[in-house]
Amino acid sequence: MKKDLASTKNELSLTHVNKINKIIITSNSVSTDNYIDDTCFIDYSALLRFLERDKPCHTIRKRDVSISVPMPGLTEYEGNITANKMNRFLRNPGPVSVVKQSVSTQQDSITFYDSLIEYEYYYIAANKIFYGR
Repeated sequence: MKKDLASTKNELSLTHVNKINKIIITSNSVSTDNYIDDTCFIDYSALLRFLERDKPCHTIRKRDVSISVPMPGLTEYEGNITANKMNRFLRNPGPVSVVKQSVSTQQDSITFYDSLIEYEYYYIAANKIFYGR
């Protein structure tokens, strides 16, 4: 890794590099476990929205009317992009934050012949997840 730091400094004419982040950009959605062997996997759409400073929001819709409410926090989407903001984003991508806030655990049961089967599942309020401008 030290060899990579030195070559990166030379090639980019940088005077100070603390760390190199390895990132693989995919077209697939990435879950919360987006680090594998010190390599970050991030989906293209989330990265593009971060680079465009497009902060995630919740949208509530009823017929032809919709109201978008920006998510609180997520300061990494505000102002200029810095290494610190990029690292915070990579550790917790905006779309994952939206889903975490929109997921709830539900319980239900079904009758199968003479047995009652109780089960738990995750419910995502998908109609409230939206990226707005």
